[in-house]
Parts: sequence; structure tokens; C-alpha cells
Amino acid sequence: QPFVAEPVTAVTDDLILVEGQADALSLAQVGLRAIALCGLTPGDLDLSGVSHVAFDDDDAGRAKALETALSIDPTVRLAFWPGHKDANAALQAGYTIDHYCVDLDAAQPAIMHLAMAARNAKGDERAELIRQFFTYYADLDEIIATDWKPDLAAQLCGGVQQFNRLHKAQQKEAEDGEHASPERYEYAAAGVAGGRIWEQLVVANDDGTRRSLYAIRTPDGAIKYASSVEVGNITYLPFPADLGVVRADVVLFPDSVDDIGTQAQLVRDIQKFIHKYLDIDPFYERLAAYYVMFTWMYDAFENLPYLRALGDYGTGKTRFLQTIGIICYRPMFVSGASTVSPIFRLIDMFRGTLIIDEADFGNSDAEAEIIKIFNVGYYRGGVVLRSEADPESKGDKYSPATYDVFGPKMLATRRPFTDRATESRCLTKRMTTARPRPGIPYTLGEEFRREARRLRNRLLRYRLENHRPIDIDQALADESVEPRLNQVTMALKTIVDSDEMRADIDTFIRAYNENLIADRQMTLPALIVQALAETHFNKRTNVLGEDARDFTLKGLADTAQKIVAELDPDTRVTAKRVATILSEELGMPRRGVCNRTRRAVVLYEESELKALMARYGI
Repeated sequence: QPFVAEPVTAVTDDLILVEGQADALSLAQVGLRAIALCGLTPGDLDLSGVSHVAFDDDDAGRAKALETALSIDPTVRLAFWPGHKDANAALQAGYTIDHYCVDLDAAQPAIMHLAMAARNAKGDERAELIRQFFTYYADLDEIIATDWKPDLAAQLCGGVQQFNRLHKAQQKEAEDGEHASPERYEYAAAGVAGGRIWEQLVVANDDGTRRSLYAIRTPDGAIKYASSVEVGNITYLPFPADLGVVRADVVLFPDSVDDIGTQAQLVRDIQKFIHKYLDIDPFYERLAAYYVMFTWMYDAFENLPYLRALGDYGTGKTRFLQTIGIICYRPMFVSGASTVSPIFRLIDMFRGTLIIDEADFGNSDAEAEIIKIFNVGYYRGGVVLRSEADPESKGDKYSPATYDVFGPKMLATRRPFTDRATESRCLTKRMTTARPRPGIPYTLGEEFRREARRLRNRLLRYRLENHRPIDIDQALADESVEPRLNQVTMALKTIVDSDEMRADIDTFIRAYNENLIADRQMTLPALIVQALAETHFNKRTNVLGEDARDFTLKGLADTAQKIVAELDPDTRVTAKRVATILSEELGMPRRGVCNRTRRAVVLYEESELKALMARYGI
């Protein structure tokens, strides 16, 4: 954050920009107003009131001071304290207010320093500095430009006549368009720079129309509103409210920044909202509430899991996505997409939470594209490359296009993914065909949308107040639960504000992890792991003292068949099925040959087996 040093009684109206806090305090001590960057870049702050820039008196400091002053206004003056590196060193050497004022009065404007730099440069560097000089000169007030012209001409080229010739040549180049303005505009739904964070709002007008603006948290923690944000030479604008995907509520935004109360109360209110409109068990209600909060801070972390509803038609998957998705961070509902192309663009443009219904596309090509998004989009920097027509070639040539697809995602599918990597990244709720409990509305109307909007407004405040670079403390990991659960809970435990909430998260996630293990214990992979464990730990020998344990695929299949017969006598376990599950689902593809029987046996490390036993609760 910048440091503002205001003296009790200011001697002058000057406002001096310095680099460090010590310099600002030194100037304030003698009665001068100062502001210190403290590591920020000038483009991150409103410096319109600065009259002088006083950085360190060395080559790097002078160059930086000139660049900074020009970025504020070419009339801002560069101040130095002769014989001293900075304001603090000057004060320690005995400088008084009179000494500082003499040096401030002698300070030259930035455009004068630029003229001197251009005069001393050579070749291409000189030509570029002259172009820069006349760009800033054109922005001067007409009276100031006329008054300063003789002195500027003397510094730049030695006289007014040569100055006029250079000026005319630069004007002609500008008219020919050879040196366009470096300023540019970009649309962005949010941004972070120099201690500021801004988020787009879409607000209703009195006449029923809507408008877009930014809610900005300043470096000092205040919340302000603006129609644009400037960072260096870039002006960021919110996406227009009449943009198709915004107007149609494909992408949703908050419309205000509301108070959240305590974080614990916010979690409870999110869970109450989910409970009111969706029939799922309390465990998953709480997980969903935590995941919603996680989405509002996702860009502070390196990777993330997805939330998934799995079930047949009519089991409530769509209601699951509507209820939870509508309060996630900048939800993007793409169930109406006829192709995959707009999905790539939406994620890259808005960087929100992807909500995708019936994600198991019937088209195999579309499914492959969706799988790419899921497999790449769980880690920071995840980029998908696509070949797209080059607009300048009228469709005759294609160029690679990149899409950043990192971000939280909610999805609903009728069947598990065939890609095991994708499947492993989902926190899955299996939906049933049971009727919802009494009291759940059959339709979601205006009251639902109004409550969701209020929660999004509170969650926006939560993001603005808590967003910062975060290093996750590895000590927060709970080794008793799965890594993908730790991804969510470690992140949440890092950003929640009370030990009580951390303990509550631990209690919940352990219970949820036990449910996952219980579900797996009834699967065939779990039974094969159990068969392998029984064979491994039931050490026995033959009459010759040789190891008599049977690690062949046939032997493991027979052991698994005995176990499964107690649960489902109709299920048949074959050696081929055991081989497939070991290789494709359990990660045990290695085979060897038994020295005694010369038959193929399964090879593994005991640590691998113990890890699988822990995973399946055996």
C-alpha cells in the first residue's frame, strides 16, 4: 500500500512522490507533504496531485523518476537533494525546510529532462526520445507551451528555429499514422494490480435498463465504484450490460457489495439457501457451501477440484446445478451451447465458474473437447490450443489460438467419465430418483433469484476483503483424507478467520471421506484389493518351505470370487477382469514369472498395496 505522510502544518502546497516510507517521513518532519510508493507502480495509484518526484539520486533512480513523472504529467518536476542520495539522507545530514524548499524551487519539469535526454542521445534512441518529447509537448497547456518553448528548444536542439523544423516533421509523421498512441482499451470482468482489486457489477437503472461498472477495493481497504480502471497505458472497461451473454444472464454478476457478517454466518446462510431449494444430504450441503466460498477465491490457488452431480434423467441434476451454481463466483451457464467453441471463449473472457448440464455430450468429438477443458482447467496456467481460421486470410489459413480454461467447474453427467483422470478430479454427489422432501419448490422463481443475488453480493464483499496472494500452509493437510479433498479444505482453512471454523471443516471432511471409502468398499476394485491383501499378508509355505502364496491372476480371481460370493453370488470374477482392473483402475500393470510354477504373477510394492488399502478402507 502507498504511505501518505501529512505534516501537522504543511509549509507549502507541494506534494512530493518518493520511493520509500523513510523519505516520506523525513519530508513530513520538516513540514512537506509526501506520498511513498512502497513497492507499488505509479500506474496503480491516482497521483494527479503530485507536484514533484524525488527518487534516489543515481542512474536508476533518475531514469525511474523521469518515467514516473511523465506518466503523471510532463509538468511534474524532478527534485534532487544535491550531495545526498535521498530525502532521508539529506535530513540526517542536517537539511532544514529552507534547504528542501530551495531544491524544490530549482527542480525542472519532466519534459525539460526529456529534452536534455534526447539531446544527449544518438541514433535510433535519439529519434525515439524526440518523438516522445513532441508527444508530451502536444499535451501541454497552450500558454505553458508558449512560455517554455525557448528553454525547451535550447535543451532539445539549441534554438527555436531547429525546434520548429523538428516539430513540423513530427506532426507530419503523426498525421501519416506512423506513430499511433500507445494507449489502449480492454474489456475485463475483473482484475488485480498494485494493491487494488476490481470486480464487475451489473446494476439495474430506474427505467428498467441495466448498466455495468466496477466495484474497486483500494489499497487502503476502501470500496469505491467506477466505470473504468486505468493501469499504466491500459484502460479496463466492464463488459457492456447489453452484451448478449450478459443480457441473457448466461453470465451472472453481483449488483452491489453487501456486508457479510461473520464468515461462519455466511457459510450457514449459504447452506440454508441450498437446503431450501435442493434435496441433498447435510454432508453434501456443507461441502457445497464450502465449495461456493472456494470459487470466490479460486484464483489465489494453484489447482482445484470440480463439483459434479451424477445420475439418470429426472434425479435432480439440473436443480443441483441451478441452486449451487447461481451463487458461485461469476457463474457461466452453458447448457444451451450447440458446440464447444463458445465454451472456450466464455471461460477465457469471463474467468468465472463453468456450469455445464448434461456434460456427457452424445457427439464423441464434443466430448473429447470437454474432457480437454476438464483435464487442463484444474491447474493455474492451464491452456487449451485450438486451430482457428485467420481472419486476415479470409478462412484460407489457420493459426493456433490459446484459451485459458483454469477455473472452478460444476457439471452434471448421466454416467461416469471413461477418462479416469477426469473422474478423479470430481467431488461427486450421486443423485437418486427419490421424490424431494416436502417444502422444496417445484419451480425456481423471482424469490430464488433475489436470494441468490443477495448472497452473491455478500460473497463479493468476502472476495474483496480477503483476496491476496496466499501460500498454503502444508501443516493444514489432513493425511486421513484424500488429496482432492485436501485441495479444497486446505485452501478454505487458509482463508477462514477462526479456529472454530477450521475445526468444523476438519470434522465435516473426515466424515465425508469416510462416506467415500464406504461407497468404494462395495466396488469390484475394492474386492480385488482385499483379495490381494489377504494373499499378501496370509503367509504360508509348502512342504519344501517355499512361498506358497498364489499371486497369479487366476489365484487372485479365485480369492476375490470367494469374497464377492458373500455379497452377490451372481457376480463372476475372472482372471481377465482382474487383469483389467489391476492395470486400468488400480495402477498395477506390472507382471512377472513365478520361479516355482513358471506362471505369470502380479508384481507390486507393499507400499502400493497399503496405499490402496487405505483408499478403499481395507
